[in-house]
Amino acid sequence: MVEIKEELRDDKPFFTITSPKRRSSFYVSKSNDGFVFYEVGMEKGAVPTKLSGRYTTCSKAIEAVVSYINTQPETKKTRVDNNYAERHPDKV
Repeated sequence: MVEIKEELRDDKPFFTITSPKRRSSFYVSKSNDGFVFYEVGMEKGAVPTKLSGRYTTCSKAIEAVVSYINTQPETKKTRVDNNYAERHPDKV
């Protein structure tokens, strides 16, 4: 399940996209180059090459991120953390 939160930063739309499949979240923000494009970024790490580039609308960028998340498997670190939490519920 993907969760999308919208907020304004410096009077520009900013979207945070989180998923239980990944520990870090994606964000979509307006590009700072003076044009009308939107870019995808990550809270931690590098943006996957499938998502790098610029998008003409924020909805296309969000759609690309959601599609990417839905097609990718759960990350190894997230799987390890979830398995540990299931085995040791009193230590989490």
